[in-house]
Amino acid sequence: MSSGNNTNSKDSLEVQIAKFNKQSCCRCKKLMKQAAEQEAQRKAEEERRKAEEEAKRVAEEEARKLAEEEAKKKAKEDAQKRAKFQAQWKANLERKAREEAEAKAAAEVMRQRRAASQHMPNEEVQGWYPPCDQCRKSGDSKGCVLPNNAHTPTCHRCQKMKVKCYFEVSTVTMKRLASGKKRKESEMSVTMVVMSLRGGEKHKRTRRAVADAASNEEIKEALGGFLVAGPSMRPDPVMQVLDWQLGEVIAAIDCNTRELAWLRGKMDGFTWEMKRMADHSNQKSKGRARPEETEEEEEKSDNMSDADE
Repeated sequence: MSSGNNTNSKDSLEVQIAKFNKQSCCRCKKLMKQAAEQEAQRKAEEERRKAEEEAKRVAEEEARKLAEEEAKKKAKEDAQKRAKFQAQWKANLERKAREEAEAKAAAEVMRQRRAASQHMPNEEVQGWYPPCDQCRKSGDSKGCVLPNNAHTPTCHRCQKMKVKCYFEVSTVTMKRLASGKKRKESEMSVTMVVMSLRGGEKHKRTRRAVADAASNEEIKEALGGFLVAGPSMRPDPVMQVLDWQLGEVIAAIDCNTRELAWLRGKMDGFTWEMKRMADHSNQKSKGRARPEETEEEEEKSDNMSDADE
């Protein structure tokens, strides 16, 4: 019996040892499997992190390249704008210098021409001319008589009054009238003399225009009598430009004067209308007060008539 019990105990111990070994082996396999899974997960996480870092680095590199390209483009545009501005500024300086030089040259030419005209009076502008606007308004229809020392066609009356002198002059017409021939409208020339005060001295400038001249010879013939004697008898282009600019300024001044006169008339009309409305309102207020006065007067008259009776 004892031997049988011993064998049974030995068998159970071996079974327990085998079971423990089996459990240990299973536990080891399970632990190894978990370790392998954790390692694989760690590697995958590391690869994902590396991929994200690489993508981020590539994006930053592209952004940096784009920023550098934008900066280079902006710097190039700024350089172009700066160069363009410098070129414009230089061109403006050159233009201003050229205009100043042209103005100085024109002033020098005018000074020389004026000095020459003062020494050499133009004999062809002296004498009798048709009446100008000022003489026509004043009732003097005999004509404009120029003084003996005249250098430009300006009548004595306008010269005294220091006003503009407008009159029509046709030397060709006068020559044809003197010779008994009829005049041609294409040979009529219109001359306008403008007087301006500068520094207390009188400076006269003439503007000449020939209406529908038939040929250059007729233009020269029509204008020949009004060219101021000087170094050259040909019309100076600088003088023509200055005369044209002066005419534009005078036209603008006349336009502004007309506008001011129109505005003054409007203001006067507005003032008169306001005064008329005020008078009308005063008359209305007085008219409302009069019926009460008339009623009181009627009562007084009735009382007086009763007293008389």
